[in-house]
Amino acid sequence: MTGDDPFWLEQILAAIDEAQAGPTAEDLAAAPLLDPWHPILTLDVAPLLMGHVSGHPILGTTRITTSRLITLDPGDRWARTCSRWYRLGRPIGQPVADPEGMRSRTPTRGDMARLALDVARLGCLPVSNRALLDRLMASFVAQLRAHWVKAAAERAARH
Repeated sequence: MTGDDPFWLEQILAAIDEAQAGPTAEDLAAAPLLDPWHPILTLDVAPLLMGHVSGHPILGTTRITTSRLITLDPGDRWARTCSRWYRLGRPIGQPVADPEGMRSRTPTRGDMARLALDVARLGCLPVSNRALLDRLMASFVAQLRAHWVKAAAERAARH
């Protein structure tokens, strides 16, 4: 964590406060769509999302790995990362309708193998354990808040 920058800490703490309040209709209307998507863990156990984004204000439409995940809606409708809100489409591995909408297609072993390969190329691990994700996100928030209190006390002691 590069938490020694007070501006960075303020930005992340503001994002955390927003996440705890939940997104507004305006937040979601402006949020890029991640569809399909899947949670992953970096080697230092930071939860991120990977997937195909559309409507991203900087990246446009492409495959991405998000910034660190702060919260994930229990209904998987939206997520908040350190940098922005995302609307969530279907998780990778969920059955999808065919283009004609006549039948659904269940993901194949090949689909899941491609996911594993994509994640491995990033040096990450796919994670499907929601309880683990929730604990990691809560731990990150607690660490940042504690770091902010400590940094504020150190700044006050210097003045």
